[in-house]
Amino acid sequence: MAEQQKSLSSPSTKPRAPSSFSVVAIAATLVIVLALAGGALLLLAGRRPAVVLSREMRRDFGAAAWVPQGVSAYTSHLHLADTWKKVWRSNAVQSLVALPAVQDAWRQVQRHPGYRSFMGAVQSEPVLVEGLPVLEDAVSSEVFACAGSDLPGFLQAMGELLNTVQFAGVKNALRAGDAMREALREATERLEGPDGLRRPRPAREQRDQTAIELVDVVLANEKRLHVPSVLLGFKLTKPDAARRFLDAWVPQIGPTPFGTFRPQTIRGTSYHVFELHGETLFGLTIRSLPRDLARAGVPREKANRFVAWLTGLRLKLAVGVAGDYLLVSIGKGTDLLEGWGKGASLAEAPEFAPLRASYKPGLDSLSYTSAQLAGAFSPNADGTRRFARNIAAVIPERPGTKGLKERILKDAELLIKDIKFPVPSAAVACSFRNKGIESLSFGGPPAGGLNCSQPLTILAHRARQPILFAASRAAKSPPGSYDKAVKWIKVLFGYFRDYAVPAMDRETRRHYDTIMGFALPFLAEIDETNRTCLVPAFDGAQHLLVLDGNGVLVPPAEGARPPKPIPLPRLGLAIELADADKFTRGIERYAAAIRKLIDDARKAYPKLIPPTFDLPRPVVADTPAGKQVFYPLPWNLGQDVFPCALLKGRLLVLASSSNLAREMASPVPLPASSVTAPQKPAGAVSGADLLRAWDYLRRLSDALFALAAAERPLHPEDRQQMLEVRMHLDALWRALGALRSYSSTTTARDGRVVTHSWLHVEDIKQ
Repeated sequence: MAEQQKSLSSPSTKPRAPSSFSVVAIAATLVIVLALAGGALLLLAGRRPAVVLSREMRRDFGAAAWVPQGVSAYTSHLHLADTWKKVWRSNAVQSLVALPAVQDAWRQVQRHPGYRSFMGAVQSEPVLVEGLPVLEDAVSSEVFACAGSDLPGFLQAMGELLNTVQFAGVKNALRAGDAMREALREATERLEGPDGLRRPRPAREQRDQTAIELVDVVLANEKRLHVPSVLLGFKLTKPDAARRFLDAWVPQIGPTPFGTFRPQTIRGTSYHVFELHGETLFGLTIRSLPRDLARAGVPREKANRFVAWLTGLRLKLAVGVAGDYLLVSIGKGTDLLEGWGKGASLAEAPEFAPLRASYKPGLDSLSYTSAQLAGAFSPNADGTRRFARNIAAVIPERPGTKGLKERILKDAELLIKDIKFPVPSAAVACSFRNKGIESLSFGGPPAGGLNCSQPLTILAHRARQPILFAASRAAKSPPGSYDKAVKWIKVLFGYFRDYAVPAMDRETRRHYDTIMGFALPFLAEIDETNRTCLVPAFDGAQHLLVLDGNGVLVPPAEGARPPKPIPLPRLGLAIELADADKFTRGIERYAAAIRKLIDDARKAYPKLIPPTFDLPRPVVADTPAGKQVFYPLPWNLGQDVFPCALLKGRLLVLASSSNLAREMASPVPLPASSVTAPQKPAGAVSGADLLRAWDYLRRLSDALFALAAAERPLHPEDRQQMLEVRMHLDALWRALGALRSYSSTTTARDGRVVTHSWLHVEDIKQ
């Protein structure tokens, strides 16, 4: 130790070779420094580390590994020929094809002159002889379509344009009515005969105003109103054959009045490009358009801008073979072709991270929607303002509507502050082959109406053999949400009270005041009941809808019994209440309020409401399954035609069958699967036992055939037709039996909504 201290402190000591520990420390320090420097550079550049796709992912993702990031939509389908062959060779499809009716139809098609002409052209026309194999190759492996980043803006602009046209029609109708009434009034007052109608034509005024509004909307969106970029692609196994076909036949498409195909090289690939200009498309219309717009009242500067926008429109159609893909590009330019295989691909985008994490072989389809495209269809503040402005614009200027426009615009701003608009988010989805079709989709954060944090325990009440069921759990309402809803109902009613009521005649106003005298106290009682009883009882509740085919129709005692029992579908709705006592009190208060409303209305209008009329009282019975409430039916068709409500603890069951209500009241263990796992948290779960559906349809058709045969003797020809129909139906049920089941579950993972669904197909080999 002393020697080490001496060697370190003495500058004259001869340097020694570094120890292995020192080398490791120096190397680690360099690695850390380089990593920090690289991270800093990435942050400064605003770029994420590159995503590396495995060879299998790059192969299975197909064109998504070539399409550039930044597209707004993408969809692809893979293994098309293989899937089609498996479906065609399945026993289900072959049993349908073998049916006599199908064979007769196919023979009729083969004898049709159009079919024979087409088949002759296929065998003789050179373009078809060479083109059909290319087409077959193009649709046999992978087909995809994507849209550029300009699609959302284009759709939003088109929405504004269509809204303007729709509201212009309303305004024109109102203006036409006002102008006609004014013309008739003046003609009557002046007694000038036909001369009294000599006024500017309303139709011309309507057209002029509509033209002005349309020009304004176009100029406000001129940068977004152009042909959006779209790219279609087809994976080829013989790209050289497709290239030779295009090079041989596309140049033979002669010059057209609008242009011709010309060769163009884009990023080293040769394409055939057709370019269409707005000036060429609209021709002579462009020359007279400024004069027509000026006559309509459009200012010269706006008219010139509109004409410049129209003449500046471009449409490019490009077709060519890049690598293994036949590509068709449509748009104002060729941006998507220029980005093909350049830079980061869509498959490497952050939005595809859930798909990369869930990847497994057998990918059959991919789809993607950007947040910007989702926002083009989502309600937002700007759309609400625009709608309010359009509503205000169609209101005619009359004494009775004074201040209405300003009020609508003001209330629209207040409504925007009260509404929590959804935040648009990207969505991706994929499907795999797994004894059928297994699908996964990943969306944005869970919506406000769905709670994915807990298991759906109400699934245990789906009865024993449902054909289908669907369960969900509602999220707790935000504080004050009911008050906001009531507030805006009152705001809407205020428009009716302040503008419609004053325009009523004396007799109508008298009836209105009489009705409101007993209606307002009734509505106040309903509002208080909702606020204190029913809303708290249902807030955050679980819901379960069940449909089965286990019901049986029992004929009346005096009627003839059918040869076979007639099966009936049974429908039930189960709700797990948050508070059963508040629900019961709420129903009682509703019934009392309705009875008081009937009494008050009877006092006001004794001739319209007879003294014997009253709200019927239901029958309440305590059963082992729970408290049952029902209204007796005038006929007895069995317990499967017996609408009722059943309350057991916090479980409320509303069913069309008393038997089903009792079955749903008793919990039954739910068979777990890879999709519907009852012990896992989920916001929504649904399932369909398709085999039970086909079995129910078979039993129903058998019962109806037996009933038809028993009602009257059948002629031999009718009997033969019935046998043929039954044979075809039996074959159909057997074919549909290949579709076994369908299930779907919506959960939350990493802040995203994940929907996992599965269609089980028994007859198609994987």
